[in-house]
Amino acid sequence: MDSPASNLHPSSAQLDQLMALNDDTGPLLMINMLRFREQAAYREDSEQPPCSGAEAYQRYGAETGPIIERLGGKVRLLMGIELSFIAPDTEQWDKMLIVEWPNLAAIKALLTDQAYQAIGFHRGAALADSRLLISSQEFNGFIEK
Repeated sequence: MDSPASNLHPSSAQLDQLMALNDDTGPLLMINMLRFREQAAYREDSEQPPCSGAEAYQRYGAETGPIIERLGGKVRLLMGIELSFIAPDTEQWDKMLIVEWPNLAAIKALLTDQAYQAIGFHRGAALADSRLLISSQEFNGFIEK
């Protein structure tokens, strides 16, 4: 079984799978399941003041939001998780974030965006575990067009 740290960043094989997909595929939803660290794990030489993982993720979100919008994405949902009802005991989550993307090219652009890469350390400091699923919108009655 993968350690939680392996669930924070894509492996090279996972990146290869993403890059092999057709750029025109879309619209898509990026579903993020997030578990925060109690205390953010910034590097010792970081200039970031100490904070909780949730606060570090707020820093990440504040800087990521404009980048997502610039690339055509829209944050559609950010909610707390009350209970992982039908799930393994190890699958406990604090928040769920859903971002709508016009196509796969926009997601790929996010991953290679220099401004996004420069703030990724907040995400790494914030999260104890995560899942990221990319879904097509075959049933999209709840999404405004």
